[in-house]
Amino acid sequence: MSAPGDSAPGFVGAPRLWLKGRVVPLDGGGVVLDGERIAAVAGVPGLNGSLSAQATAGPAHEYPTGTLLPGLIDAHVHLCLAHGEDLGPVPDEELVAACAEIGRTAAIAMLAAGVTSARDLGCRACSAQRVRDGLSADSRPSLVVAGRPITVAGGHFASFGLAMRGSADGRRAVDELVDEDVDLIKVMLTGGTLTPGTALGLAQLDLEELKAVTDRSHQLARRVAAHAHGTAGIEIAVAAGVDTIEHCGFLDLDGRPGPIDERLVEQMAERGQVVVIAAPMPSGMVDTDADTARSAGALDPARVASLQLAWHNAASLRRAGVRVALGSDSFFGQFSDYRDLIYRAEAIVKLGGWAPCDVLGLLTEGGAAALGRAKEIGRLGPGAMADLVVVDGDPSEDITVLRRVLAVYRSGRLVSK
Repeated sequence: MSAPGDSAPGFVGAPRLWLKGRVVPLDGGGVVLDGERIAAVAGVPGLNGSLSAQATAGPAHEYPTGTLLPGLIDAHVHLCLAHGEDLGPVPDEELVAACAEIGRTAAIAMLAAGVTSARDLGCRACSAQRVRDGLSADSRPSLVVAGRPITVAGGHFASFGLAMRGSADGRRAVDELVDEDVDLIKVMLTGGTLTPGTALGLAQLDLEELKAVTDRSHQLARRVAAHAHGTAGIEIAVAAGVDTIEHCGFLDLDGRPGPIDERLVEQMAERGQVVVIAAPMPSGMVDTDADTARSAGALDPARVASLQLAWHNAASLRRAGVRVALGSDSFFGQFSDYRDLIYRAEAIVKLGGWAPCDVLGLLTEGGAAALGRAKEIGRLGPGAMADLVVVDGDPSEDITVLRRVLAVYRSGRLVSK
């Protein structure tokens, strides 16, 4: 029987596998591993270069009831922030240390739930960097960390963000964050729901300012994620050439849902910009005892309708050729089992009308695009990282199967079962 910490297998087998946007049956197949990479896919009828299990070297791990998936990707998370906490206090060392401990606990639990890669998009000080650097690769997802978000005085996340005003100030902010060893740059381009007094529909920065941040970030090999709820901010984000647009709600100047701007959608698709759906989820939207804040009361219809509109818009963007990913946007603690991303996937299917396979695409290929690692993660194929999750059943028929994790592999090593 295989156990976490065993030497890396040469073969991981199951009767089903996620391949090119769908779950396909296998004939005695699985993935052939070569250390931390996938060498080949075995047992797919008609797949060029497929091998038999007998062609592999090293121990074989078999899961007779399982489906092999690429490791899941949370494209927008806040590892080091706690559900329901007050974001107002200016951080001191004691608070930052507590935040890092929250992040360590969350990271370990996320990996056990099948999330093998994640983008942290805003933390106090360098708390997320401490999590990334303080845990071994076998005990956490692969983390891409933004550190402190760039904002404006009095803007969204101003209590712990890095405030700027003007292009020169924006470039200096990027330099400061790179000195803090961030992996990407997060910009608060519009207001947010968790910062009272900020406007979701209005842009906090102008095009010249955001372009200065984006250009400097790209010069220093850092991708840029722009938080933009309103169309005014989305338009600036598209023109400035950011890599990902977070939320992308197409709200009007008063913060109300507006129509999708087809011109902007076309430009996003042409430029390869990725939209990340990310939003807090009201308790009670999914059926789980792990929802610590769940009550017997009815869900707020307005909150549900707002999320459904966001999911509908995201489906329209995807049909138009825009790459779309899913992020939990979690401040952890709402769900005691840390399956925040999976419960959002379930809600999109149950209440948003998405097909399970389309949602699986958000969690794999879409997430890989958001992280800028489309060739390495989010897929099962030769040369990809051997980040795998095996679930009990077929998630293309029942998305809740993602709760039933049989095994998680990180860089070819079994890390959880």
